[in-house]
Amino acid sequence: MYQRFFSNIKLSLERSSLDSKDSKYPVRLIRVYDLLALYSMSTIYVDESQGSDTVGDGSQTSPFLTLGFALFANPANTVTALIRKGSTDEYQEPTQSALKKARKTADGLEKKRKKAEELAVKEVQKSAEDKEKREKLLVESKRVILEEDQTLPKALRVSSS
Repeated sequence: MYQRFFSNIKLSLERSSLDSKDSKYPVRLIRVYDLLALYSMSTIYVDESQGSDTVGDGSQTSPFLTLGFALFANPANTVTALIRKGSTDEYQEPTQSALKKARKTADGLEKKRKKAEELAVKEVQKSAEDKEKREKLLVESKRVILEEDQTLPKALRVSSS
């Protein structure tokens, strides 16, 4: 995992010495930047045999079940995923094809989340509109005054026994 990171540092150091010949301290600035990137990078653990997408948090003690959900839960590009197939296997970096498939799964989950969010907003708006309609009907019904029609004969009280 760190080999890839340090090879990127070496590449960026080579680029900085080529690109910024005027700079007095190109190497020191790149190292500070890469160290900050190292501290901001986090690792997500995925265990396909004993992980959980519902209660897992991506830590080594509570890993995710699927790589797709792990990428969905942590959309930052600085996240490194480590995956293992069985509980006795060691954690390894996923293959490019597995990452591509997991990104598609994460995109699908993101679309579902957005759709559910939109439906929730529409439902709240509809319930607010319905409440407003009921309140208007209530106000209108309070304006109605029942009066006895004077042209009709008086009502008689009849008891049935």
